[in-house]
Amino acid sequence: MNYLTVFPGQGAQKVGMGEEFKASSLFQEHLAETDHLLNYALSHLIARGPEEVLRETRQAQLALFVVETGIYRCWRAAGAPSPAAVAGHSLGEYSALYAAGVLSLETALSLVQKRATWMQQDCEAKPGSMAAVIRPQREQIQALCAETAEVVWANDNSESQGVLSGETQALQSTLQRIQREKWGKVIPLQVSGAFHSPLMYAASQKMATHLAGVFFQAAQFPIIMNSTAEALTDPEAIKSALIEQILSPVRWRESLLHAKVLSIQGVIEMGPSTLKRLVQQTLPELPVHVIQTPQELKEGLAFVQD
Repeated sequence: MNYLTVFPGQGAQKVGMGEEFKASSLFQEHLAETDHLLNYALSHLIARGPEEVLRETRQAQLALFVVETGIYRCWRAAGAPSPAAVAGHSLGEYSALYAAGVLSLETALSLVQKRATWMQQDCEAKPGSMAAVIRPQREQIQALCAETAEVVWANDNSESQGVLSGETQALQSTLQRIQREKWGKVIPLQVSGAFHSPLMYAASQKMATHLAGVFFQAAQFPIIMNSTAEALTDPEAIKSALIEQILSPVRWRESLLHAKVLSIQGVIEMGPSTLKRLVQQTLPELPVHVIQTPQELKEGLAFVQD
């Protein structure tokens, strides 16, 4: 079966995620290896919290990457065939790069750690926020964002959901206008900053400089990148798209639509689920399986091997 594997991004984290895989020696080895590479016990924070610490950008991004890639390793070790393509939502793109063999575990973990640290620094230096808009009037909202450089259309998540990001006061003013004009239902997000907005400029520059010296392997299968919504395998093209990622909108809806070109017949989501509903809103004809437990892994295997 041609299937797409997807990896969620920041916001999906929760204390105890991956706990059901603790009986797996491979998953335990993965946690021990990443703890060793980080030189601290991230696995303890994932298992026990506290939640307010796990929610911090510098911890949440690392924790999600570790759990997602650990479950993916169990998935492939259990005999799952290679996916037709992979994609990750924002932070999840680094899990996708690891899954496709573009980056080693050590390199990917190091990049995530730097990304999380630099983004946390930007969050503290320039406070901002984000809000989802349900059933958005896209043209009107995008025209409204064009009136100010302080608020951007950050995530095009599905046919039914978008996310705005920007400086806190400017964002509140924009949201009030959306509510007044009835251009969509506004839901503030519990995030630590204005991701995928100009407030992340310093982090994006640091990442661009650092990535210039990182070696990327050719992808073993296509990666549908956030910033291009195109399936890429060439290492330099992938690197260029990743450099753009911190500032660029997450073109998730377009990425899913692009997956149809690859004749995708189903979707597997790795780790704590935030993407299943978004896939169903954009590609309602495709079945979606979430892998958070060993039992779900068995069910997912039966699905892709059918």
